[in-house]
Amino acid sequence: MKKLFLYSMLACWAVAVHAQIDVEPVTQNMSLGAQPAMQVVFSNVKAKLVENTWADFVKDNYGSKSKWNRKAEEWMSDDARVPTLGLGNPVDLYAAIKESKDDVEFTLWVDLGGTFLSREGYRDQYDEAEKLLDRFATEIAKAQTREALAQEEKQLEKLESELKKLANANERYHKEIEKAKEAIKKAESDIEQNDKEQKLAQQKIEDQKKAIDSVRKKLDSY
Repeated sequence: MKKLFLYSMLACWAVAVHAQIDVEPVTQNMSLGAQPAMQVVFSNVKAKLVENTWADFVKDNYGSKSKWNRKAEEWMSDDARVPTLGLGNPVDLYAAIKESKDDVEFTLWVDLGGTFLSREGYRDQYDEAEKLLDRFATEIAKAQTREALAQEEKQLEKLESELKKLANANERYHKEIEKAKEAIKKAESDIEQNDKEQKLAQQKIEDQKKAIDSVRKKLDSY
């Protein structure tokens, strides 16, 4: 029941993250000056996860390796093969990822080859770029869910380890009880033997006292 609840929670979480996607057209500064771009805010996520997911997403789907431009603080994916955007030609993708508390602002510029994608100038391709971001958002939701699952599995391993320690302790306690029972049994046997030996010693004392009385009486007869 708990596992079912967890999986349901994770599924709802992924849907919620996906539902929050709202692409906003903006014009923003980047390494090539102020250019039209697309901006999305991802909630309840860390920048590192978004960065890693973007790099994998672009490489796996569009055959481009993302490189970090430290000076411009942006990721550049050169000659990405996105047919719906480049219409047969490769495009360059630029991405800026900025974290603010629990949110991440993701900005995407698409260089079509001398000009940047905008909603006004390339409506059909802009719509396709929105679909690209929608697919990317799904990948982020999956990555978040995998991360949450890994944390839950780690917690499960911890609980199983604690249970194993308790089971080992329980086994050790039982062995100690068995040893104690054996010690008690031996002590009871020793007590029984001791009682017999005490009776025998007492009898020897009585016999010795009688022997002494007999010798005294003999002495008194002289």
